[in-house]
Formats: sequence, C-alpha cells, structure tokens
Amino acid sequence: MANIRIKSQWFRDGPAKTPQQNASAMAFITWRVAQNMLKQMRGASFDIEIGPQYFAFTREVLVFLIQVIDRMAYERMDASLRTEFMTALVLRVAEILQENEDRLMGPPAMGQSSHHDRFVDQFNELADQYADFGLDAN
Repeated sequence: MANIRIKSQWFRDGPAKTPQQNASAMAFITWRVAQNMLKQMRGASFDIEIGPQYFAFTREVLVFLIQVIDRMAYERMDASLRTEFMTALVLRVAEILQENEDRLMGPPAMGQSSHHDRFVDQFNELADQYADFGLDAN
C-alpha cells in the first residue's frame, strides 16, 4: 500500500478552529485520499482514464469517505456542530471536485448542472443509502 503524507494538526496556536476551518482542512485530506485510491486502482491495471469514468470513480470514493467521516464526527461532535461541519465539508469537497473537473473536462454545457451541484446531488442521494450502515473499527 502506498503512503501519502498528510498534515494532521494545526501549526498555529490560537482560538479553536471553526467547523468550517476544520471542514476545509478535512476536505483537502479527503481529496488527497481519493486521489491516492484512484492512483492505486490505476496502478493495479484498472482502466480509469481521465474523463467521465475518472470523475465518476472519484465522486463515488468521495461520497464514501465523507460517510466515514460523518460516522467519526457523530462520535465526537454534538448534533449542531456536526451538521455545520458536515455541510461545510460536503460543499468544500464539491468545490475542489468542480475546480478539477472543470480544469480537466471543461465546464458543463449551458443548461446542465455544475459539477459542484451534481456532486452534492449524488452525495444526498447516496447518503440515504449509506444511512443504514454503521462503522466498526474492526
């Protein structure tokens, strides 16, 4: 398994970080993990070329990873803080995805949903399906 370097702590002391700041940092980490998973799949000879298939895989992985983060947030945050954090996380991941998809694939045609909105819709749809699953440390 490949290793990726991820900074896991804030380096400036000061007031507690807001849910949005934590979500932004977690969004970047989530993006890096998803990209590493994609790299490993491609390294294992899965044919995932840059294009619609590449971003479909990335979106699915991102939704899954965010669901795992949500389970962890459930154990550590009260309901209102968790809602604030998770909303900011999904929206920031959607922004990162859109920046990359627009850069590599171009923006969607006029009248089509943005890559950002498509991801948020997919997240909301799959979140209902994932809601029945738990998270077990084993």
